[in-house]
Amino acid sequence: MKHKFILNIITFITIIVCYPVIAIAGGNTDDTDEYKLTAKITLVEKYKTKKLQEYIDKENICKTGNNTDACNENKKNLAEDFNFNLDQIGESNPISRIDAYSVIYNSKDLYNAPDTLSGAILVPEIEKEKIKGVVLFYHPQEFTKYNVPSCFLNASDLPDYCQINKKIKGSDYVLKIGGVFASQGYVVVMPDYIGQGIDSSNMHPYMIYPQANAKSGLDMLNASRQLLKTLGIENKTELNLYLSGSSEGGLYALWASRLLQNSRAAKLLDDNNFNLAVTVPISGPYDLSQAQIPFLFSNVATYPNKNKYRALGSDELVTMKAVFATAYLTSLAYYNFNQDYSSVFDPDFLSCGSDCKFGKNSYTIPELYTLNNLGLTRDEVFKAVRGAATDTINQDNDLAYGSDNNSIKSFVADGLAKDATFNKITQQSDIINWKTTTPITFISLDYDSLITPLNTQNAYLGLKKASKKGLVHRVSISNFDYNISIGNKNPNKVKPIDNADGMVFSFIAALNEFNQASQIND
Repeated sequence: MKHKFILNIITFITIIVCYPVIAIAGGNTDDTDEYKLTAKITLVEKYKTKKLQEYIDKENICKTGNNTDACNENKKNLAEDFNFNLDQIGESNPISRIDAYSVIYNSKDLYNAPDTLSGAILVPEIEKEKIKGVVLFYHPQEFTKYNVPSCFLNASDLPDYCQINKKIKGSDYVLKIGGVFASQGYVVVMPDYIGQGIDSSNMHPYMIYPQANAKSGLDMLNASRQLLKTLGIENKTELNLYLSGSSEGGLYALWASRLLQNSRAAKLLDDNNFNLAVTVPISGPYDLSQAQIPFLFSNVATYPNKNKYRALGSDELVTMKAVFATAYLTSLAYYNFNQDYSSVFDPDFLSCGSDCKFGKNSYTIPELYTLNNLGLTRDEVFKAVRGAATDTINQDNDLAYGSDNNSIKSFVADGLAKDATFNKITQQSDIINWKTTTPITFISLDYDSLITPLNTQNAYLGLKKASKKGLVHRVSISNFDYNISIGNKNPNKVKPIDNADGMVFSFIAALNEFNQASQIND
């Protein structure tokens, strides 16, 4: 009889009945000084792959109301473009369950001081010989502190940081990522990030200092190796490592790849017997200084108007520009302007007024991101920021922020674009001109209303020019090949996918890259 993924029958019974906590120790990943990594790993939930398939079907690929033609067209194009069939997740999958573990581990903060962080690891219940490798996945931007990978949807006994007003809130990462990656034989490691999850009392550094958030994910790899050892996969067994992430996480995935190739962090690969098979960053802000920030400051015309920024929809553009910019600038002022938020925001926008009044409580714009246990949902934060932005007048043209004037000049401090600190920190995040020695495939949508595809174009061209021929590739997904419901008012009417709605389709494209790399490395 073949050895199953669980080490033995005693361990198997213990895991199912007791949901154990596993204390482990790992090696060093820091490139400046030695420190011991420890982690606490807890089995939180077991997800049936058939349920994951149902979720991805109804909430993503076929979120088309009663428009079965659009649903079928999505499935047809996924099969043709990325060799993907929805049934392979659960209906025709020999893997019936995914084990979801929460991880609390030691890492470093922005100042290189010890920090305690959290994350999630997804493990398919499969014969250990059939594990395809480990995917280190960096999640996209989250503008609240609870919607992180370790807050598993539908799981019980979640920690306090997963709650709003004492109500459990779970993220759907385990369903999306578990369905697309873990169900196909990959172990998936997902950090919550500095300033999120268990570390939510601190401010998350959105986009700035991406090396620190990249390292926070690399530190989790030690925990993944020790977990796998308890499940029967010894450290001496070489495993392929796949790096990926979406949006904000795409930036960190690319930085993680660079760190592993060009610093003492590369020792992590040898210590844990990982082979870096491929890096697949998805729609990341790789060129903040020359692409993403100019995109935010420009009054961008959307499709079908042609311009280098290639935004698709006006409504998503207006909302997401405001939220992205305020999270980024709040983080920048928190860490670089002594929390003087008037240095980055227009005073009327900063005070927020009635837009940030919830019951008896009123907040400023920065408090929407800095306060712990704020008690607001993601939608409430989005509504408040957009409302405050649209109430602010651009002094250059007397136009309020909105569909006719989506430049963030309307609500940022005068002269911010020329501020030396602002530009220095922004440029430090850029990662577009360097030589890779391992394969990298960039994935992006043709049009994107949050992260301009100009980021991907600049990074792809920069790395391709600097690297050996054949190592750097790009996959561009046509928005118009995939459609989702336009909304609750008319659920049968569909529209092309955009940034948020396109994530699962992008994940499937990334899966295709992993599978190809897996075959090459076998």
